[in-house]
Amino acid sequence: MTLDELKTQNLLKPLNSAEELRGWVSLYLGIELPFDTIDPDSTSNPIDAMWSVYCAVRDNKGEHTPGYIFLSAREAFKTLGASILEILIMLHFQSSIGHMAAIQSQSDQAMRYIDAHLRKLDPMIKANGWVKSSESKTFVQYNTPEGNKPYIILVICTLQGANALHPNILFIDEIDVVRDPLAYEEAKLIPAM
Repeated sequence: MTLDELKTQNLLKPLNSAEELRGWVSLYLGIELPFDTIDPDSTSNPIDAMWSVYCAVRDNKGEHTPGYIFLSAREAFKTLGASILEILIMLHFQSSIGHMAAIQSQSDQAMRYIDAHLRKLDPMIKANGWVKSSESKTFVQYNTPEGNKPYIILVICTLQGANALHPNILFIDEIDVVRDPLAYEEAKLIPAM
């Protein structure tokens, strides 16, 4: 088998360790994320943080750990890490994902990441029988051979945006700059899984 055939065959297989997650991101997306915890006061690093969320979804631990908060410096992979997790969770668990950004520019950045990831993965996604059924600047959805319709949707954190969302998993980006606290409170009720 060629490397491309192996990649296509393994694209949708769930991961079993943080090391596998790091390897998946490197192999499929060409991104090398830090696996070291540099600050002695820190409790994690980008890969470990992503792995915690991935495991919670994989193992359906939402009742025990209903959410996570990533805190780090600017340009420290929070939005990039969220976009990677959104792709992984959509592909590996055929889930619906909501990405709620505090402001438009953050939503635009998240969509640039998601678009870039999906462009790299598109031939392998298609080869696994997934058919893109909808795509816009804020929404992408697939039909799977199993009959599921996983998607990723981006909205701004407003009451209107919060009331429009009904995904299994919700990521809220830049909560420290959310302008409408009521929208943020409403968003907490969104995840269905």
